[in-house]
Amino acid sequence: MMVDNSKKALAPYKLAELALVDPKRAKRILSNRQSAARSKERKIRYTDELERKVQTLQNEATTLSTQVTMLQVYFCLINNYYNNI
Repeated sequence: MMVDNSKKALAPYKLAELALVDPKRAKRILSNRQSAARSKERKIRYTDELERKVQTLQNEATTLSTQVTMLQVYFCLINNYYNNI
């Protein structure tokens, strides 16, 4: 018979029971859960910010690409004008 010794999250009622038996461990587990939740929230905010930056940079790249194309056309027109003088 196999025994599964992998660590799993304690259900809230189990954590409450553990708090009666080993309050320090229960406090540490709760503190770790809160820290993990804060870390997850920071990661979400960071990812959202990166996605906004990507969108801004894509828009800027599109605008600059359009400007480059317009300047190339303008340069060709000026070049043709001076070559025909």
